[in-house]
Amino acid sequence: MTRTTHTGKTSSTHQNASAPKTASTGETTSARKAASPDRRVRRTKTLLTNALISLLETKNINDVSVKELCDAADINRGTFYLHYKDIYDMVEQLELEIMTEFESLLSIHTPEKLLDDPYPLVYDVFRLTGENAPLCTALLSENGDISFLLRMKDLFRQPLFTMWTKMYHRTSTEQFEYFYSFVASGCVGLIESWLFSFPHKSFEEMAKVANEIITTGIRSLTQGTDAAATQR
Repeated sequence: MTRTTHTGKTSSTHQNASAPKTASTGETTSARKAASPDRRVRRTKTLLTNALISLLETKNINDVSVKELCDAADINRGTFYLHYKDIYDMVEQLELEIMTEFESLLSIHTPEKLLDDPYPLVYDVFRLTGENAPLCTALLSENGDISFLLRMKDLFRQPLFTMWTKMYHRTSTEQFEYFYSFVASGCVGLIESWLFSFPHKSFEEMAKVANEIITTGIRSLTQGTDAAATQR
């Protein structure tokens, strides 16, 4: 099956630094000099990331060599090794950056807040995924890293368990596994469908679809487990 990917976005984004003061002071000059290496590092990593994304369209991640990546990015191999040990270390760092951003979202959207309305979290998850669409698409593809998919699912386990126990006052491991499998697999599945099949859809549209499916599914699942418990 042919998969369509987002285009036109780099995998690394950052806010522009504030414009330097016009006063010609030594402090301003030093700040400019100090900032230059950071900009060069960001540029180098962006070039390498974009080259990796491009290579993963046709090659498995296990078959990508450092030389091939550096040639595609037009960067010296020595420069690559200043930042990464090998291809796997680069992928690990890229995944860690994304996971850290997702963890930051979870720290904002506490289980207590999700009890009233899960939509704000769902919205932010799809927004963040959209901002990193090319990289997420590459990592979730057949040529990418299967562990990234597993890490995305596992990221929500503890928050969902807290939400489950507070919402339904239950601690049943069996029932929670049903709940977790449905929500985590469903969300990640929708993200994959969006990236590969419906990239023209906005993240707002996908967040609404996901939220509706999640809330409807949770109600159905809860009613089903209640009925099963009554029949025992």
